[in-house]
Amino acid sequence: GSEDRAAAAPAAAAAAAPEASIVCPTGHALVNMGTSSDNGWHCDGDSMPGGCASGTSGFTQTAGMTRFRCAECDYDLCESCMKRYGSGQATRSVNDEGAPVAPGR
Repeated sequence: GSEDRAAAAPAAAAAAAPEASIVCPTGHALVNMGTSSDNGWHCDGDSMPGGCASGTSGFTQTAGMTRFRCAECDYDLCESCMKRYGSGQATRSVNDEGAPVAPGR
């Protein structure tokens, strides 16, 4: 009955969820690129309070790191930042007034 469908829905949603359910600041799922796109990319976790969990602060510092990417927004996180910032829209930065800040990269 309807109870069976309701119980199955969360399991199906979890199976289809992106890696750690992390999204970019505009809400797009980040895609695990592995190390296949190692082009000197920059981890946008450096704009978060506490900075990048891997300690990067600019381009060309991510050699060999797993990359999680939103191509539409040009937004990237390293695997350590994916783990640090948990799930949801944790990658959204805010300015001093509390307004969202675009990653700008």
